[in-house]
Amino acid sequence: MSDLEVDASEYKEEAMDLGEELDVLSQAKADFIYWSNMPFWSLDEGIALLLGKDPEIVNWDIIRHYVNYPISSELCLDYSKLRILVLRALEMQEINKSNSPVVFLEWAESRSVEIPEVLRQQIAARKSIKTTAEAETDNLLKIKDEEMAALRKRIEELEALVWEGFDENVSTYSKELAIAVKAHGAISKNWKKGMSIKKQITIWLQDNYPKLMNEEKERIAKMCNWQKSGGAPSTP
Repeated sequence: MSDLEVDASEYKEEAMDLGEELDVLSQAKADFIYWSNMPFWSLDEGIALLLGKDPEIVNWDIIRHYVNYPISSELCLDYSKLRILVLRALEMQEINKSNSPVVFLEWAESRSVEIPEVLRQQIAARKSIKTTAEAETDNLLKIKDEEMAALRKRIEELEALVWEGFDENVSTYSKELAIAVKAHGAISKNWKKGMSIKKQITIWLQDNYPKLMNEEKERIAKMCNWQKSGGAPSTP
């Protein structure tokens, strides 16, 4: 794309139909719908579009040859003036060499540069779509954050419910009760039919706590036995 920093050409007498050339430039209307969908504009393109012209035809590469002609058109003079404003804005870092249509037009509006109404409407519609999409994204992220917060709270609640067993270091610790809880948990998850619960618990105690006294095993087995009717369950 053309270099805006290249100065205008010196006026030279030439055998050319200047009127015809300028007429082509003046009739080069911009397709605002097409250009408003561009992800970014160069400064050259932005200037042409602000003037309502097609950037592919009206650009500084072309305009700079006509600015100093005695009968230069109003379009060329307007382009030249706007070019100076744009270059100084670039130097002050108000804009970049490439800008999104929304950013460029917001800058133009801040400098009271006239914006073609059709172009303004197209960009406003695009900005509205972008704003709506951003709002929907923010809403989804908010919902996700709320769900994560609820999940973390639920995890904390469940963790608080997890029983870590009896504390052997406190004075209220009961060895037989602690072992009974473990025995009940082990047998109740995988008990066998055809053998009494009490017998299965006694065997488990023998395997896991062989140093227990017989009296202790008897009390624990009796404590854990949920089969109160007595006798071995019938084999299915």
